[in-house]
Amino acid sequence: MKRGLFFWGAFILVAVIIAGGFFYLGRKPSLLDPLNAIPEVEADQSWLLLESPGDQLSLLEWPEDKNEVSTVEVFTKDILGLSSLSSKVALWVQLPYGDRWYGAFQIPKEEIDSLRALKTPERWRSRFPNCVVGETSEGAIKIKFSEDSEPVVGAVERGTLLLSKDAHGLSKMYEAIETPSKRMKVKWDVKPSLPAHLVVFDDGKLASKLGEKLGVDEDLGKSLPLTFTLGWESSDDRGNIFWNINGLEDVFASNDVAGLIEPISWEGEFFVPDPLVAAFAFNAKGLVADTMREGFEEAASKAYSERKELLELLDGVIISMVGGKSRVALLSLPGILVQLPERGDKGVEAVNELWDSFWLDPRPIEGFAAGGAVAFPFTLIGAADERLVLLGAIDLNTLIKNKSVTEIIGYDKPSLGWLYVDFPKAAEALEDLQKINSLSTKVGVTNTPDLEKIEQTISRLKQLGRLKMVFYDLKSGEARWEPSN
Repeated sequence: MKRGLFFWGAFILVAVIIAGGFFYLGRKPSLLDPLNAIPEVEADQSWLLLESPGDQLSLLEWPEDKNEVSTVEVFTKDILGLSSLSSKVALWVQLPYGDRWYGAFQIPKEEIDSLRALKTPERWRSRFPNCVVGETSEGAIKIKFSEDSEPVVGAVERGTLLLSKDAHGLSKMYEAIETPSKRMKVKWDVKPSLPAHLVVFDDGKLASKLGEKLGVDEDLGKSLPLTFTLGWESSDDRGNIFWNINGLEDVFASNDVAGLIEPISWEGEFFVPDPLVAAFAFNAKGLVADTMREGFEEAASKAYSERKELLELLDGVIISMVGGKSRVALLSLPGILVQLPERGDKGVEAVNELWDSFWLDPRPIEGFAAGGAVAFPFTLIGAADERLVLLGAIDLNTLIKNKSVTEIIGYDKPSLGWLYVDFPKAAEALEDLQKINSLSTKVGVTNTPDLEKIEQTISRLKQLGRLKMVFYDLKSGEARWEPSN
């Protein structure tokens, strides 16, 4: 009996060992999560972190500029190109100049095999026709993506290509893979369920450098750090993006800006140019304080004979739009329209004073108690009643009346402001300006804009669609892009 038990016990044990061996040997090795290869970083530096599937990165790409020659631009082009060929990517870059960086890219097995054999993967050749794969003296993979690129070092680990600027960076990445406590600690502040995320952390250095370039005396970086987080999802020619800026409220705390402005519901109906090229709206209620007025005082006194009360019109909701048509003599240009809701008697008084200063007799507009429009020698609108002030240079016949903000941007939540841009229509508007510019050059006008640069801008804008963006508060918002009609 005991011998039988021993026999069957031994048999079962051997069977379990054999089955386990088949299971282990037949199992595919688990892929490395690219984010697990990004090392932790010191606190006193600015950096960028990206985690995304490769098919979500068209948002970060821009049509190629054949004149780009800077090291930063070449590096960005190389890394984004490789990222778009990857199923998933994690990338950390020290800002502002990329002195250190770590990248982990999930790529197909056949490409891993090619790199191990020190060959350029076949699929890479269309993106990097001059790519060269070699080996460093330490035995690491060396990749030079193009003639203008700096060589980078790499290794392959569980279906993932690890890249860095040098061998030390590669060593840090292996430490992160092997020791979880040495990995980058990440918490996505914006919709963790989204497939793609980007974080930019500024400890003050970026803002300080920006202030220096702009000639600002005050150190812009002293109120930081800031953490700017993006999350997005895109497919083909449409998508959604969300953002959050932690720390921005501290920047405005000293001048109480955060307490002055507040989100509002964008109710009511307004005039909209046809076609609508772009629009921007913001609730500026409370921002026109004495300190703000001082900056405009001299200009206002010259333009309106010391009538500074006109500046009070800025205190409230401001809606500005570009589109429709305007005319200066025989030239047709895109129109400009500004709408100021709920200005009451001050709006009516301001418009009357405006027309008095121009010595023009406008044609009244139905529904408005004051002002009107003129069509020659140039188009001009200045009209008001208690509920709305209209100001601009636009043909009245190219305006659509009684259109809601929701129809324009598609968002109905309270917000500080919103932005709308139809890029293909902006390209059409630039084409009109280009014709005028060409005509001006032929008749001898100098100092006109560069026609070639205008053509490049038009070409790029035509490739984009329509952007709708809403600012919920000082630190957060969302945007949507979609094909233009």
